[in-house]
Amino acid sequence: MKKLLIVLFSLNFLICSKSVLADGILKGFDAYKNKDYQLAFDIWSKLAIEGDPIAQNSLGVMLQKGEGTEMNFLLSYSWFKKSAESGYTPAQVSLGYIYDQGMGIDQNKIKAYMWWRIASLHGDSDAVTLLKLLSNEINENDQKIAINLADKCVKNNFKAC
Repeated sequence: MKKLLIVLFSLNFLICSKSVLADGILKGFDAYKNKDYQLAFDIWSKLAIEGDPIAQNSLGVMLQKGEGTEMNFLLSYSWFKKSAESGYTPAQVSLGYIYDQGMGIDQNKIKAYMWWRIASLHGDSDAVTLLKLLSNEINENDQKIAINLADKCVKNNFKAC
C-alpha cells in the first residue's frame, strides 16, 4: 500500500509539474502577443533555465530581435542550441539559419545543412525548402559531411552535435 501511495504521489507531482510548465508557456505567449515583451522574457527565462525547450526557443527569438532585452546573437544562439539539442524542431530550423548567416558565430554552411536536414526529417516544410536552397550553395562533398553529421547527431539523441 505504501508503494502504491508513493507511485500515485509521484504521478500527481509529474502531472501538476507539466501543467504548471504549460501554463507558464501560455502566459508567456499571451504576454508576447500583447507586446509585453519584458513579461514574456521574464516568464520564459525561468522556464528556459528549468530546461523547457519551447521557452528556450522563445528566448532565442526574443534575443535575436531585441524584444524585452538587448539584441544578443551569441546568447540567442546558445538558447536555440539548447532547444535544438532537446529535439525541438523549430529551434533546429532557427539554429540552421544562425549557422547559415553567421549571426553571432562563425558562418558554417555544413552545420546549417546538418540542422536543416534534421528538422526536415521531422517534417518541417521550411527546413525542406531551406535545405534545397542551401544544396545549390555547397558542394556535394560538404552535403555528404553534413548528412553524416546529422545522422550521428540524431543517433546520439542530439548530444555533441
